[in-house]
Amino acid sequence: MRTLCILLLTAVPAWSQLVVLPTQVKGDVGSWIHIKPIKVDGGIPKWRIDNELDEVLPETFLPPEVAKLFIGKLVRGPVGKFKVESWNAKGDVAGDIVVCWVVIGGASPTPAPPIPAPPRANSAKHLSFVGKPIDIVKVANDIELRAYLKLHNVSVHIIQDNDPIVLTGSFKQLIQDTGMPSVVIQGIDGKVLASGLLDTVKSTRELLLPFLEDK
Repeated sequence: MRTLCILLLTAVPAWSQLVVLPTQVKGDVGSWIHIKPIKVDGGIPKWRIDNELDEVLPETFLPPEVAKLFIGKLVRGPVGKFKVESWNAKGDVAGDIVVCWVVIGGASPTPAPPIPAPPRANSAKHLSFVGKPIDIVKVANDIELRAYLKLHNVSVHIIQDNDPIVLTGSFKQLIQDTGMPSVVIQGIDGKVLASGLLDTVKSTRELLLPFLEDK
């Protein structure tokens, strides 16, 4: 009985000394990765760090009085998965070795947005229907044609036959040559790229097609 009492008084259960680490921590190449114990019961933790990881010592960037209070380990390394082990002891009894995996990936910088290519000089930007409303409304208001023009960033304009631009302006000679109702395609600078008699939705798209950025 005396021997049993001595054993009970001197034995230290294994669960009374332990270190609990996160199962895994992640970081990018070049960054400092902090492995901080979740719980420590017993003596100061001891560490075994994968040879491919570099340890960053707190005293190299912190004042001495702050560095000595730092908990855990700071590491950095190449791309890969690396093992860090820790354990401690209470008295002469060591606790279990626990493992934390350090996963380091390649840093992925945010790509710069692509620079849009400048529009071609002969790219269609404006499409005008010219004539009497009764003659142009069917094609001009076609839902599918409107969606097609919007997809290609081509603006739509309705110009009636009595508009000053037709009677005395820049469209006068053009309309005299093509007649009405007509379709006029202009570029970004307003230059006329093509024109023709307004007939059907299909013929309008065919006239426009060679002047689209994305066909």
